[in-house]
Amino acid sequence: MKPIRDGAQGGIPWFVILDASGQKLATSNDLKTGENIGFPGEERGQIHFANMLNRTRQRMTEQEIESKIKSATDIGT
Repeated sequence: MKPIRDGAQGGIPWFVILDASGQKLATSNDLKTGENIGFPGEERGQIHFANMLNRTRQRMTEQEIESKIKSATDIGT
């Protein structure tokens, strides 16, 4: 876990998207600060999570990604 996490500090959840060979494609680490965004209940986290999904998606549609972000928003309120 430590090599994948890149030393990011922060709480739970921390998540990573891997390719079929186990290579890291994206993590919940904020690209600017390196901190874990955690649960994407706030706008900054939602934007990061959407970017993660958009950068790594193979079959997800824009509507499916928007639905995931909306679900996180609904849970966070």
